[in-house]
Amino acid sequence: MIKLMDILRENIAEGKQVGLIYHFTTYEQALYIIQDGYSLRTASNRLYGGNPDPDFFSFTRNKNLKSPTISGEVRFTIDGDGLSNKYKIQPFADTRTTADESEERVDAVPIRGELNFSKYLKSIDVMYTSFDNNVRFIHSRAMSSRNRRNLINYLEDNNIKFNLVDSYK
Repeated sequence: MIKLMDILRENIAEGKQVGLIYHFTTYEQALYIIQDGYSLRTASNRLYGGNPDPDFFSFTRNKNLKSPTISGEVRFTIDGDGLSNKYKIQPFADTRTTADESEERVDAVPIRGELNFSKYLKSIDVMYTSFDNNVRFIHSRAMSSRNRRNLINYLEDNNIKFNLVDSYK
């Protein structure tokens, strides 16, 4: 006979099954995020980098995200199962766009405008070139190259593992 306590323990231990989720950003913002201990910040709690929307942090299930509104220069791969044990993650569909971004949101209010994902980080992928990807984020080729070089130098100087890629797989 199954006891109620056994059922409750099993449900508590399981947690939400989210799988891998991704956070895409620019070279420059990725460097800020890494230097800040892998923290995302809302606009109201932003030292540098962070989320321009004060209400939530955005992630996606789409590992090959191509979006007119989201830079694809750097991809952080995150253990969504682990993250969901600490933060509430909810699917979201933006009805203002036809693009399928498979968005997942974490409410910023309960976590006071900062989300640290260092414990849940699986990998950092740095796009070797972004000139064909998300052109609206590129101010100039020289600036993009400089920001990429700064990020890669920082990662190498601090022995942080990363993958230099020419496409997301």
